[in-house]
This record gives sequence, structure tokens and C-alpha cells, in this order.
Amino acid sequence: MKEILRVIRDGGLLSKGDIANKVGIQESALDSILSLLSSKGYLKTIDSTVEMPRGCIGCPISKECMRKASGSTVYTITDKGSNIGYYIPDGVIEKIEEALETKQEWT
Repeated sequence: MKEILRVIRDGGLLSKGDIANKVGIQESALDSILSLLSSKGYLKTIDSTVEMPRGCIGCPISKECMRKASGSTVYTITDKGSNIGYYIPDGVIEKIEEALETKQEWT
């Protein structure tokens, strides 16, 4: 989870496939993890036609990136997610690993 958040935070505008490849997991597993991270407040989705991730503000190609992302789900890291490298609540990693192993839906 930490690595996924780092990739999203530091990687610019990436597809789910790019993120999955960088962290070495299947895209279907990534979908579940993104959903969990979003539900727990580590990520949020944005409407790329209305706003852009904080890290993109001031980038000379940000408008082009957002135009390419139009129609796709764009995740941006929250303040809580930015601090993930320092703290993950007890039990979260175990719940993810268990759900991935048993292919359960996140709760």
C-alpha cells in the first residue's frame, strides 16, 4: 500500500496499468486497493475536467495531461495519504492481504 501511494504521489499522471507494473501486482488487485485507500481517506477521486491534483499545479503540461485523463478515474493523494509512509493503522495491511488472498470485497 505504501508503495502504491508513493507511486501515485511521485509518478505524475499514470494509468492503472502503469501503477500495477511499477509495484508488481495485477491491475485487478490494484482496483481493490485503490478502492480501499479511497474509502479510508488516503486517496480521493477528482473530476479531471474541473480540477487537477495539487502536484500538477504549475506544471507546463498539466492541462494536456488533464485533457488526456478526461473520462478516466483520476486519483489524487490526500494529506492523510501523504503521511502513509510514516503510519498505517494496525490491521489495515493484514485486511488487504487477507482480502487479496480470498478475493473478498473490501468493507
